[in-house]
Amino acid sequence: MWELEALLPKEKYQGLRQKLIYFFAHQNCADPEGLADESIYRFLSAAGKATIVDPDKFLFGIAKHVAHEYHRQPKPEQLPEGDPPENTHTTVLPDPLPGFDQQAEERNARCLQKCLQQFTPAQRQLLLDYYRGDGEGAQKRNRKDMAARLGIKPTDLTNRFLRLKRKLAELMAQCLKPPSAW
Repeated sequence: MWELEALLPKEKYQGLRQKLIYFFAHQNCADPEGLADESIYRFLSAAGKATIVDPDKFLFGIAKHVAHEYHRQPKPEQLPEGDPPENTHTTVLPDPLPGFDQQAEERNARCLQKCLQQFTPAQRQLLLDYYRGDGEGAQKRNRKDMAARLGIKPTDLTNRFLRLKRKLAELMAQCLKPPSAW
């Protein structure tokens, strides 16, 4: 792991952090300090993985993305001032997404479970484990480990997965196909 001081000397860190706080405050963000720290954290994570030509420009690019993510997040509903009445339990459910069909989703999930049962336990495990891991690097390591456990090359693992995925897609299409009209 790299050291913070090696990548950002203390004086530069404090100056950049103040500039980021100013940036987020002018972007109308509620927690400019927290978002500045998040931007620096992401910068340091990326700096350990890649060569960065212009660190200041790269950091402020990250800050723009963090601000964009912040503004895309749904804001909590404004609650009326004052304490709610005692013994009142209110649950506010979000509106369903436009075009979301709960019954279709449940049908898809039942179909998926039914289709997965047609595979061997090892095949099901491969289908489920193939995308495990946060980020591309973690997924690559996971797949390399899976291939090693199976005693095959990573490319063979990918080919095996793609065949299973294609078979699963065929089974799902058949399962979700509406009954033919008599």
